[in-house]
Amino acid sequence: MSKTTLIAPTIVQVISYYPPHLGGMENCAAQIAEGFVDKGYAVLVYTSDIGYTQNAVSNSKSQVHYLKSIEFAHTPIIFSLFFRLLALPRHSLIHLHVSQAFSPEIVYLISKLRGIPYIAHVHLDVDASGPLGFLLETYKKLFLKKVLRSAAKIICLSEPQKKLIASKYALPLESIVVIPNGVAEKYFTGKKTSANTVPHLLFVGRLVAQKNLSLLVEAVSQMQTNVFLDIVGEGELRENIEALIQKYKLKNVKLHGKKTGEDLIELYKSADIFVLPSLKEGVSLSMLEALAAGLPVVASDSPEIRQILGECGILIQDPTATNYARVLDAILSNKDTLQNLINLSVQKAHFYSWENVLTSIEDVYKGIKS
Repeated sequence: MSKTTLIAPTIVQVISYYPPHLGGMENCAAQIAEGFVDKGYAVLVYTSDIGYTQNAVSNSKSQVHYLKSIEFAHTPIIFSLFFRLLALPRHSLIHLHVSQAFSPEIVYLISKLRGIPYIAHVHLDVDASGPLGFLLETYKKLFLKKVLRSAAKIICLSEPQKKLIASKYALPLESIVVIPNGVAEKYFTGKKTSANTVPHLLFVGRLVAQKNLSLLVEAVSQMQTNVFLDIVGEGELRENIEALIQKYKLKNVKLHGKKTGEDLIELYKSADIFVLPSLKEGVSLSMLEALAAGLPVVASDSPEIRQILGECGILIQDPTATNYARVLDAILSNKDTLQNLINLSVQKAHFYSWENVLTSIEDVYKGIKS
């Protein structure tokens, strides 16, 4: 009697942006793609060419296709995505990273035409921004709702997010599985080699409205403690942040731009406190990286961040610049509190290994008939 061998599907990741484009979702998608190549899967990535460099292709284990695109209202219009997906082998599984419009609707259409199942990975239910932001809620009601309802499975990052998505889009709870982001081993850097004469605060992320970075700059201007703020990242609000730094005449704030690899790790190692003033987050990769590096975390209180940090960080319930300044001053004046937070940070980060995350995602893949 012959034994039937199950053939693993080709995993096709579809995402609006991909490294070297900066962003937590982009890094998450790259970790998933590389991780499943290591597990022996065939992995394709289809993304826009916004932020494309030749090095990004040559350094990737997976087959990354940076497709010609234009950007309209913060949304990449990827011209050939429909035809690329139309030509996929039947035994494929699409892993759709839900962010901007266009790509989700193309995946939905291909699934209807070809019968190829897809997973909708919701990193964050974004709020409206920009001059055309008023169209977002209409888009969600008319299009995104259909995309999510037709997905074979939905992945979200936390229990609070699961309840929000289920309620907002009228989805059954059993259609959604919670799988948080992970943190790579390289960020577990151990103890700092030397203490800073002036404490360093660190922010890592995109310079966009959601991150609420202007609040942090204003807070630094109000602090009684002499500190230095390192800001790592790029984004549409860079000029606004630069103007704010000039307004408050701050000589102790540095915009580093985009940093990756060892350069980013060194910034984590040299920092004293990681600050995340975002009003809304999914599961922040930079926050997980900071926890792994043993940094105390001060963040705005939100259900998603609260679930991760718990008692291992400081949550600010009323996130104003004055409250941030007051809390940061208080922490920096108490060495026992700082050390306790450092110990708790590393312990917490160990719960979020990419090995565990990939195993959970693989379980989802195996449960879907392609």
